[in-house]
Amino acid sequence: MSETARSRDRLCQFVEYNWLGVDVGYGGDPFLPDSICFDLPTPYTKVGHHPQHLAGDCRALPFLDGSLDYIYSSHLIEDFYYHEQVEIIFHWATKLQFGGRLLLVAPDQPKFLQHCKNTGQPTNAAHKEPDYTFGNFVQRVLLPVNQRLYPVVLDRIYGVEDIDDYSWELVLEKTKVRT
Repeated sequence: MSETARSRDRLCQFVEYNWLGVDVGYGGDPFLPDSICFDLPTPYTKVGHHPQHLAGDCRALPFLDGSLDYIYSSHLIEDFYYHEQVEIIFHWATKLQFGGRLLLVAPDQPKFLQHCKNTGQPTNAAHKEPDYTFGNFVQRVLLPVNQRLYPVVLDRIYGVEDIDDYSWELVLEKTKVRT
């Protein structure tokens, strides 16, 4: 079962019917059947057989600013260093309309390494930050993004640090700062 499949039931409640959205780094198993599936021209993982719609780099999504209702990404953002994640999340936020949502699933790296040790599963060399956790993402990525977006912010509307042996989920909504 893909990591997206394990999160789908919990996270789909944050997306409305007929919203336009993209699954970035979908790997063959899209978040929702009508998600636009976006991945590298040659994805490095394949966990399903759903066709890919668009290919490219997640740092340059081919959508107009303010055109998307949601962006979903599972187990992709940790493949970049913190400073790169700030740029990526900022870029993704510009693609969301007001009220649009960013849905993220990512690993807690120390827990992931322990999981790999316990199960004999290989680690993922693409993970860049050894201290990657929910809290570090919020402090080192989300806070700097919100400083750059101000007076627009990505408001946290849902976040769970332990959804399985090693992952966390976060849903952010693009809003204007409340006065």
